[in-house]
Amino acid sequence: MNEIKSWLTKTEAMTELNRSERSLARLQEQGKLRIKEDPEDPRRNLYSAADVARILTKRDSGEEEIESELPRRHVVVKGAGSGSTQNLVRALLATVVQQQSKQIAPPAPKLWMRLEEAEAYSGLPRRIILKAVKANEITGIQAGAWLVQKAALDRFSGMV
Repeated sequence: MNEIKSWLTKTEAMTELNRSERSLARLQEQGKLRIKEDPEDPRRNLYSAADVARILTKRDSGEEEIESELPRRHVVVKGAGSGSTQNLVRALLATVVQQQSKQIAPPAPKLWMRLEEAEAYSGLPRRIILKAVKANEITGIQAGAWLVQKAALDRFSGMV
């Protein structure tokens, strides 16, 4: 009976560690959580109570390994108790996302515009722009819809 008390069922280990079944499997794969076959039911595994206690002690001491979604990567958070670890990681991730969003380059300026866009941009009526394109006063191409070169439209707008 003493042997059974030193081993926990999967449900007990998940409850103690507040982890999912997948997390228990990862801990076992990493060699941090030993398992053995249940002598009463060979279809079940038992989890080492000593290993669960060691993992909890490490978590409570403020040094908890938090597994990321990326394989074989983890973040070691020091100086945070188990209650604040989640909040600390959320704040860290929010900061990283915020910094990455600042690094995104602004969109490149448009070199070509559809007639509707050219009309809104220049303030000239669409028929005038199209007439200028057909007279080769503005560079334009017909690729399904008419496209007008922005630089040529700027030059033409300045002349009108």
